[in-house]
Amino acid sequence: MKIVVCFLLVILSSMASHAGILNLSGIYLGKNIYVQNSFAANMKDFCCNDVYLNDVKLVMNVKTSAFEIDLSHLKLYEPLTIKITHKDDCVPKILNPQVIRASSSFQYVTFNVDEKHIKWTTKGEKKQSKFYIEYLIKDTWKSILEVSGKGSILHNEYLSEIKHQAGLNKYRVKYLESDGQISYSESMNFKYP
Repeated sequence: MKIVVCFLLVILSSMASHAGILNLSGIYLGKNIYVQNSFAANMKDFCCNDVYLNDVKLVMNVKTSAFEIDLSHLKLYEPLTIKITHKDDCVPKILNPQVIRASSSFQYVTFNVDEKHIKWTTKGEKKQSKFYIEYLIKDTWKSILEVSGKGSILHNEYLSEIKHQAGLNKYRVKYLESDGQISYSESMNFKYP
């Protein structure tokens, strides 16, 4: 019986140490990503647990103070998503996130959530772009609504109806350009009711 209890405690403690997820999206522009990996609060373990590239777990040593994510096997301008799982009491730092962001004039000007709507304004959109309203469910962002972009480089306003769940709701907007470049708004919390 003691062995079973110890085994369950080890499993539960290891699950608790995988609490955080750092997401980074962009396109491959010929350079690798560098990550600064601090110690966790216990000062024994490093912050990062695992690294995923396009939802495939990479076999690499993340038990160092810094590491490189090799992207050289990707095709130039190929869209990519990096997910780094980390302990709950720390966050790794991406040292060069700009190397996967193509130059873009797009930016979010405002982003708000109220009882019935999600509202955002942008500038610098490209033609044939799309927006996805995303909702955080169990540490995973899920797309709940798609909105076609207006494609104007000037000021654009968007308003979408939303039905909140009871309790704390967390939203963000994902902007997808026709060339695969992605930009995210800041996340916004809304408590309902």
